[in-house]
Amino acid sequence: VAKMFKTGFPADWELEVLPRDRSSWQGGGTFALSSQLNRGEATFEVARAAAQYMLRPSSEPLAFPPWVGRGWADLIALRTMHQLGYQNYAETKRAQFAEALKRSDPDLTGIDLSVSSLGHQASYVGKSIMVLQRLEKRHGRDLLARFRKTLKRYHSLGRIGSGLSTRDTIYYLSLTVHEDLYDYFQNIGTSVLPRKVNFHEDAGLKGR
Repeated sequence: VAKMFKTGFPADWELEVLPRDRSSWQGGGTFALSSQLNRGEATFEVARAAAQYMLRPSSEPLAFPPWVGRGWADLIALRTMHQLGYQNYAETKRAQFAEALKRSDPDLTGIDLSVSSLGHQASYVGKSIMVLQRLEKRHGRDLLARFRKTLKRYHSLGRIGSGLSTRDTIYYLSLTVHEDLYDYFQNIGTSVLPRKVNFHEDAGLKGR
């Protein structure tokens, strides 16, 4: 996971294995892993949690819309599974997301990524992964690492609070790839009010 972010793994992240049905954050940098998972499931959960944790621009918690906080984290987890030898598990999981998306949103305009309440649905995650993969194909496989650098730059200036909306996330993605992405997201059914992307200001900040 750290290789995909092109950074070292945070030293303050802790993992606890507890006798419970579900895995969850325990607060701070501690993630509780259910002892009832098989090895493949546990590996996926840890990889996804690590990706969610490392996506933050600082040690402070930052809430993302589910298409990033869940979708991108699941995409990183699936790739991690491949690297660790769990190819069958990863391909099965990926196929489940793709099939759910095909059934629910065949023309890729029906599921609104801005609706956070849909974030737990496989079809929503499937669309999130598809959208992010398309963006990576167009703008480079290192998009995630570059996006994190953009967030760190604006977080250090106090521009980012404790959470990002879909509108704000698209803004910082647009800065990262040097292209206004609001039309793209609107064309795939995302309800979002465009925000003027200040590429000139961002160029100046990078030069500091």
